Amino acid sequence: MNDHPRSPVSSAREHALRLAKLAAVTPALLDRLGEPSGRARLLDLGCGVGEPALTAARRWPAVVGCDQDGQALDVARERARAQGLDNVEFCQVSFEHLGFEDASAGAAISRFGLLMFGDGEIGARELARVLAPGAPFAVALWSGADDNPAVRLGLRTLERMPGSLDGGPAIPALSRVPASTSTVTSWLTNAGMRRVETAWFEWDAEFPDTEAAIDYLQEAGGPLQGFYAALTNEQRDAVRAIQRELILEQETCSGSAVSLRSRCRIVSGSR
Repeated sequence: MNDHPRSPVSSAREHALRLAKLAAVTPALLDRLGEPSGRARLLDLGCGVGEPALTAARRWPAVVGCDQDGQALDVARERARAQGLDNVEFCQVSFEHLGFEDASAGAAISRFGLLMFGDGEIGARELARVLAPGAPFAVALWSGADDNPAVRLGLRTLERMPGSLDGGPAIPALSRVPASTSTVTSWLTNAGMRRVETAWFEWDAEFPDTEAAIDYLQEAGGPLQGFYAALTNEQRDAVRAIQRELILEQETCSGSAVSLRSRCRIVSGSR
């Protein structure tokens, strides 16, 4: 087993670094909101260690970053102070019980948070409840394993492995399937949202070399995070060898640089 577990704060800081590979999604979300009106307050639902809330705070007069992870929010507050942003605050909430007053938000975004965890139908109703009439929203969602490189290459790694790694952790069963476009649209329209639209957004996560790309895959492992964390150093080397082969075979490589294709759905509309 790994004898050197990371502290929650250290893990959160690493999380902030790997989330930079999702940065391209943020302007796509914010652009769908249009220009802020007056002192409208923007909610970022599922901000983790601060994004997209910190970026949004440079466009919007007031931003509230929300997440279920209190330790991640502590790091988000540190980052806001370091960047001199005094128009953003952070709040620990449940996606199914946001805790804000009815019609109190002027807009909302979520980058791979809301509608992906817990009960999505309840999450949609909570989103509708807290938005003021006419307020816009934009939510980014993974559509399937092939869209998220960490999951795509993680699953293909498991396919090349035997049932386990010589006494290592059991290979997890990955059964959760993202909600379909029609299901998400139904949740939102039934909650009272208007003009609900869905569009694909694609980008490339760029890395200087194969090893950096593998670091990202294992740190952003999603449903495989616990599996990677339980590997011994020897087992981790074996997994890295498989992922090195997969990247060279199936991803875009130019010289030493590597691009991992990513795409998501952006669902937008208004209250």
